[in-house]
Amino acid sequence: MKIKSLLLGSAAALVAVSGARAADAIVAAEPEPVEYVRVCGAFGTGYFYIPGTETCLKIGGYVRYELNMNRKEQNLAPAGPETAAALAARMARRTADGYKDFGKRSEVRLNIEASNETELGTLYSRVRLGYDANPQQDGDQDLSGFAIDHAVITLGGLMVGKNASWWDWGFGQDGDGMVSYGPGEMGMFAYTYRMGATAISLAVEEDNNGNYTPDVIFDVVTAVGSFNLHGAVAYDEAARAATAKAMGSFALGMATIGLGVQWSDGSARNGSYTASHEWILGAEVAASLTEKLSARAGFDYGIDNVVANDWTAGAGINYKFVSGFDVDARVNYRDSTENFGGRLRLTRSF
Repeated sequence: MKIKSLLLGSAAALVAVSGARAADAIVAAEPEPVEYVRVCGAFGTGYFYIPGTETCLKIGGYVRYELNMNRKEQNLAPAGPETAAALAARMARRTADGYKDFGKRSEVRLNIEASNETELGTLYSRVRLGYDANPQQDGDQDLSGFAIDHAVITLGGLMVGKNASWWDWGFGQDGDGMVSYGPGEMGMFAYTYRMGATAISLAVEEDNNGNYTPDVIFDVVTAVGSFNLHGAVAYDEAARAATAKAMGSFALGMATIGLGVQWSDGSARNGSYTASHEWILGAEVAASLTEKLSARAGFDYGIDNVVANDWTAGAGINYKFVSGFDVDARVNYRDSTENFGGRLRLTRSF
């Protein structure tokens, strides 16, 4: 009897303790809902909202590898004045019967873009990170290695930062070795006024010559139906020289035909903005042959009273194997140097 009473008492005590602990148990809070990334369609494809903000972010870029070939003959005389460094490089590689130059080049670009609307207009910024190996092949002016070559802020029509020169456009497609594309990536201030299909821009760009006086570019782009016109004038403060260029293009079925002209002050050839000849005339044609295959060709002719007239011609094809991956091949020729060149470029973009 005593044993039975002891067992019953112990069981009652355990039930009491368990009930007390249950009364003091901590109840876990419900998890807060997770805010998943939302697509932002206000600024184009590829943007998404940064969680908790109204700022839209876009990440993209490309990975590229290419092979280059140049075949140069005779004395390789330049078409106009050249820098001491360019002269030394040319003379070091020159031989009596010309030379062959085979090169390869890798390139990586990562773009990070951010946009949001404000009471003063769209606030936009872009940072482009890049890496180049052997960038001197194919005329690239960037230095080898890692670089931040774009760092741009725009608000409404105002832009400030480091960007490709406002002069970075031309004509002649792959025969464009004579048209000036400007000094590359530069620090700048620019303002663009837009009215329908017309954009009028004024840009002041750093010239890195040790003073605070910038180069100045006035640029106009407009479109009327299938016709597009791009014109600009530039003043190179360091060279005290002016230049102007214009290009018109017309879409005709699956092809686009373009004509262009550049005039440069004869006192400063091969400058940051001026071309190798006083007058450059150019023509180009590009066509989409299939959904994946496109082709192009271009021609430039240089006219001058000081240096000999010159011409360049080139052609290329591009094939999109799959979405985000294409292969581009081109050949070109320059008459004054008897230079024949070619390039095979593989690009994976995202």
